[in-house]
Amino acid sequence: MNKNTLLLIFLVIGLSILSSCRKDRNDRTDEKPKMEDLSVPAEFDWKTTQDLTIQFTSASAGLVEVLNEDNVRYQQVFISTDAPYIMKLTIPAYAKNIKVRHNGKEAILDITSENLSYNFN
Repeated sequence: MNKNTLLLIFLVIGLSILSSCRKDRNDRTDEKPKMEDLSVPAEFDWKTTQDLTIQFTSASAGLVEVLNEDNVRYQQVFISTDAPYIMKLTIPAYAKNIKVRHNGKEAILDITSENLSYNFN
């Protein structure tokens, strides 16, 4: 390669580098909102989880699964025949119902309070 070709290549590379480096001209303010400035309703409790107590009874022993609506298991436990089992469970605050399974039976429980019960009979 001769000098002129090399000079031209370096000139093109240099101009492309210089033209690609430019300042962003958006008229953004860099002020971020402060927690004190947020408007939050008084009934908002800031909780991301909810605690449940669920009592299960069944005429047959076996595994009980507690799942979300996408069939992701929260917890499972073995219950005995005709003996109530009390489960304490923490789930996401946005959950409105849970699914329970036992010996081929399945039910959806609406979360209406922190204390629920279900009989598989």
